[in-house]
Amino acid sequence: MSIGYNRLIETEENKNYCINQNHLNEMFRIVAENINNQDSIDCFISKIDFNHSIRILINNIFDPNMPDKMKKQFINQLENNDVKIIDYSREKLIIEYTDKKIVIGNLCLLHKNFNKKDYKNNLYYRKDVYIPILLDKLRKLNHKSQIVTGYIDTELLDNKKLYSWLEIVNNKKDYVIDFINNIIIDKDSYYMLYNPKVLNSIKKDDVLNNETLSILINDLSIEYDEYLIFDKEFKEEIKKKKSYFTK
Repeated sequence: MSIGYNRLIETEENKNYCINQNHLNEMFRIVAENINNQDSIDCFISKIDFNHSIRILINNIFDPNMPDKMKKQFINQLENNDVKIIDYSREKLIIEYTDKKIVIGNLCLLHKNFNKKDYKNNLYYRKDVYIPILLDKLRKLNHKSQIVTGYIDTELLDNKKLYSWLEIVNNKKDYVIDFINNIIIDKDSYYMLYNPKVLNSIKKDDVLNNETLSILINDLSIEYDEYLIFDKEFKEEIKKKKSYFTK
């Protein structure tokens, strides 16, 4: 199992490296060809900034540890890039982007199962910290829900990173709970903005219980995201070695 996991991680890291190199080569080419044409260089740079400004904003706007003054700077940056800010408060941000109205909610303020205390650990963005939090929250949700793992676009160039999030159904509408960024947003908007390459999803009722998961993580040195990606394979192995997991 670890061989497949390591191969998956290594492949994506190599792909991101190639993307970065191609981007840098393109940037150097434009600068070299337009060394005396600042307008062309500025156009290229502004395009980079604009392509990622939405994700940068979303990744910071409801960060419980970020000062309001810095959040205002992100808002100003969007407005300077002609992104329409319809409404902004402590609870939500509403923007108009590509002719679509997007509502981004402050997860801690809008959902009773999440609160600011969840972010006291400054390492909450690490997978060995935030994935157990996600699994715990998933079990407590009253909605139809699942945990999803895949590669999403980041705010850096065209890189992707391995990531996990929750998806819930509320009033017949699908939402994404992004714990790290402390946001709740409709699924269509999240998938448009982050362009995920989904590797696997596990429904709430199909997540392993804490005791079995503890054996995988602590005794067998399985990574949390490795379990989330290969849960079906792990379940088959657990059936074969049932006696080990029922001691």
